[in-house]
Amino acid sequence: MYTHAVESYHKALAIFKREDYFLERGRPYNALKQYPEAIADYDEAIKLKPSYAEGFLQRGIALYNSNVFARALQNLNEAIQITPDYYDAYIERGYCYNKLKKAEEAISDIKKAYSLFPTNYLSLVDIVEILLVNGKQEEAAPYLAEARKLQWTDEQFAIFTFFAWLFKKTAIINADEEMASLDSQLKNLKAINYNFSEIME
Repeated sequence: MYTHAVESYHKALAIFKREDYFLERGRPYNALKQYPEAIADYDEAIKLKPSYAEGFLQRGIALYNSNVFARALQNLNEAIQITPDYYDAYIERGYCYNKLKKAEEAISDIKKAYSLFPTNYLSLVDIVEILLVNGKQEEAAPYLAEARKLQWTDEQFAIFTFFAWLFKKTAIINADEEMASLDSQLKNLKAINYNFSEIME
């Protein structure tokens, strides 16, 4: 699928060089873990449109995936400077800060993203994870409580297992109650095929 997408954009770019074509060809390169090719395409996109916030975002992600965290951070800063309320850029920059061992900046960015999109359950996943990996268990607890108020889809149930596993591993107060509630709900869940046992250990 991704290889076909690359080939399609090869053909399109041979006819007309547009920043969005370079951006869209970069995405499958990134998915194929061909990060130098993805970064080269994002470079071209930004050359054509220097104020291209999504170009900086995607180049930042490719650099992050290449473990070049300082350069990734520069690109994510550019994306946010161009589009100050860029939810995805705050998420990515938060995780980039975390890789750079800047916990407070990481938490601040993830909280900013959550404030921009509080109804997105992935915002809750991100904020719980970033708080827990930085030892902020008690601060994370209210976000888990908020997550449990959502009407869970099948995918969200799978994410909830991730919450429960993290809380169990970090010995959160009431972790046993969370696990019991989760076990009860999962018994009635037949529509998805996740191997929960691996992460519940």
